[in-house]
Amino acid sequence: MVVLKRAQESVKDYDTMRYTTCDNMCESGCGLKVFLKEGRIVDIWGDEEHPQNYGSVCPKGTANYQHAYNPLRAKYPVIREDNVNGKFRRVTWDEGLDFVAERLKYIREKWGNHTVAAHRTGRSSYGNKLGGSRFLAMYGTPNIYGQGPLCCESPGARGQYVYGAKEFLRLFNPVQDAMNSDTIFISGSNAAALEVITMKWWIEAQERQGAKFIVVDPRFNATMAKADLALRLRPTTDAYLGNAIAHVLIHEIDGIDREFIDKWTVGFEKYAELVKDYTPEKAENITWVPAEDIRTAAELMAYPRRTHFSGCLGTAQQYNAGNGNASYQALVAITGNVGVKGGGWNWLHNCRPVLSAGKDLKNYVAKIKEPQLSDKIIPWGDTSSACTIDPGYTGKPYPVKGLIWNGNHAVQWPDNNKVREYMKNLYLGVHLSFHPNETMSWMHAAFPITSFFEHSGVVHHGNNRLVQWHNQIIERQWECRADIDFWAGLAKRFEFGEAYYAPDGKSWWATKDELGEPVPDDPKYTGTTIEINERVCQNWFHSQESFVSGITDDLMDPEKSPKGGVMWPAETKDESMIFSDPEATIRGAQWIMYKEGVNYPGTDKRFPTPSGKVELYSTALEQIGWYPMPIHIESNNAPVARPDLWEKYPLILCTGRLVAHFHEMGHWWPWMVELEPHRFINIHTDAAKALNIKDGDTVVVENDYGKIVGPAWVNEMVDEGEVWGSEGTDKYQPFYPYSNINELVDTTVKDPFYTQAQYKCNLVRVYRLDDDPDKAVEKTKEYLSTVKRAPKDYLDPEKEKSVSLGTYTRFTQKGSGIYYVGVPRDKWETK
Repeated sequence: MVVLKRAQESVKDYDTMRYTTCDNMCESGCGLKVFLKEGRIVDIWGDEEHPQNYGSVCPKGTANYQHAYNPLRAKYPVIREDNVNGKFRRVTWDEGLDFVAERLKYIREKWGNHTVAAHRTGRSSYGNKLGGSRFLAMYGTPNIYGQGPLCCESPGARGQYVYGAKEFLRLFNPVQDAMNSDTIFISGSNAAALEVITMKWWIEAQERQGAKFIVVDPRFNATMAKADLALRLRPTTDAYLGNAIAHVLIHEIDGIDREFIDKWTVGFEKYAELVKDYTPEKAENITWVPAEDIRTAAELMAYPRRTHFSGCLGTAQQYNAGNGNASYQALVAITGNVGVKGGGWNWLHNCRPVLSAGKDLKNYVAKIKEPQLSDKIIPWGDTSSACTIDPGYTGKPYPVKGLIWNGNHAVQWPDNNKVREYMKNLYLGVHLSFHPNETMSWMHAAFPITSFFEHSGVVHHGNNRLVQWHNQIIERQWECRADIDFWAGLAKRFEFGEAYYAPDGKSWWATKDELGEPVPDDPKYTGTTIEINERVCQNWFHSQESFVSGITDDLMDPEKSPKGGVMWPAETKDESMIFSDPEATIRGAQWIMYKEGVNYPGTDKRFPTPSGKVELYSTALEQIGWYPMPIHIESNNAPVARPDLWEKYPLILCTGRLVAHFHEMGHWWPWMVELEPHRFINIHTDAAKALNIKDGDTVVVENDYGKIVGPAWVNEMVDEGEVWGSEGTDKYQPFYPYSNINELVDTTVKDPFYTQAQYKCNLVRVYRLDDDPDKAVEKTKEYLSTVKRAPKDYLDPEKEKSVSLGTYTRFTQKGSGIYYVGVPRDKWETK
């Protein structure tokens, strides 16, 4: 593989240069060169020897300098004993941990262990994810939540039933392999803004290898601007689009790999019969994608062309996420793009390894009696922490009295106003803080957490199934600590002792030689003047899971081993050191997953499904009451399923992120503010004209859950019937003091398969500030009728009987809240 790279050298005065890995700014996992003068960072460049980015780096990577030294950061532990309206007072880490431990013990006695919940976001370190899970299991709560079900994990959850996997389906081929592709198909990812370095490989494949680039998205974004074929679809109609493409491949042009289908799939006949009804002409009305373009897309991915399939949050954060993603996963199989170069199902963010907080935890988990607050259909995997909102708000089926989390989910969860009421019901709220954001403002205790420059650890995000290492580059700033120290400090206060921090007899506490300070011998010691040795700790966590058991700190460290980390699975150190393919630029046992002749790790099958084949029809899903094949379901809170709601709120709101920010990260950094100086509401030129809105006017976006205000950005990037807004803001940010757009997202409308919240489709009205909102609604509907964007212009469910409508039914099952089922209209029952 020929790669363009250029030596990266700072022009600033420096005396030291260190290698590390960018952590938690996206999933690309880029190598960095950090230049220092007298121990202080003066410059950051990309590492030209790193096989992921070859010296390139995006604005977020460079701007991390401002995160490390940001005077706006959370700097000191704080607590408040009274309600959340009281003032914080500064305390030591010891005092703060004593306060938290005391309240956790009180909650256990008064309401029960199960009323404590914890959410570890995607910005968490291994220490928070695994160290936190370990403490919480020992404490005895079932309510331990990760970021995946809020982010982009539902594609992997559904894919497990198609291809089989240990837990979630993860990407097959590394992004560098796109250089072997004839076509690159991307759905629901503005990678040009959000995964800049990953996008670089796709552009190189397009420009240097002639690959055709298909991009699917409701909005004409920066990624779509590079497309050879742009498919702008109506939000949440991915399943219909995927099935319509399959219709063309199977029933019109015979563009399928029949040898692979006959040998390696089950259920093809039923699947082919299903998609027969999904014609491009029907799809044009329902998805807003022209039939001609659907046929062109099918031709560009028809066998024997090699197609690299990818996407991200757009296909996950919607009511029909499970089916939509299954429709794309089926396309990978029927075109023969499994286990071959240039192919693969390579969904971004679906890249993290199987992890374990300890095999011994099963002894603790078995003692937990109460069910987790969850309403997903599948009986395994993670659960969305947003499932705690309604119980926290109503106290049913049981209350949430303690909440420990990081990030800024008080505004990144749906329905911020309901979340604020939930926060008032907490007896203990704890925040592990980067910034004094709105989430911190609702807490009783907050602890300042180090940036990835201030501690060492595993980089567990990497779009190539990468596991890498970031080195501590600078001293901890102010009184910031690694988040694992918080959990270990609590474990000592609960006298979990060596069962927590020395499970194999080797203590995680750092030694005198490592830190230059003594370590008390008494395992009950409650002080925090020492810290966890993250190399010892994280090597132990890897030893607990076979997929990463061969990946140790020294093999990931860019200052000790070849750059780029290790691709999992790697069960032994030998597997962590091999380049498994002549084209491989990163170490690991499997450059491409699911190759013929190679069994899935730990099994005797190529595909670890019940049949040992790709299951286009899943009997396992059928047995738990879910759709065995991908069907289109109209999203709840969307025009077709809720025409009554459309009468009040006739525009579809879709949300996303900007190039300068990753959730709250970037919103607090001056350099990033210069790149994206305003939050805005993106509205179509003609819709804006109908509402007398000009570019830059202050507008209101509103529905039953709340309203937000911001400047209008008027152009044709969005469809006539859609508006778009960026997330990540809150009123505490110095540069973006806006309410978060998630105020307008319903907590109860989510994918029933995996509880993914529907951030990508909510009905709203838009009007100029000081205008009459009701008159604006009438003007909007009049305009939409002229461009065929009223619901019955594109789908009449009375006529299109094959379409299911999103509805919901309340179940009385213990531990369950509301969950949703898609029911064909002719089978509707009143429940």
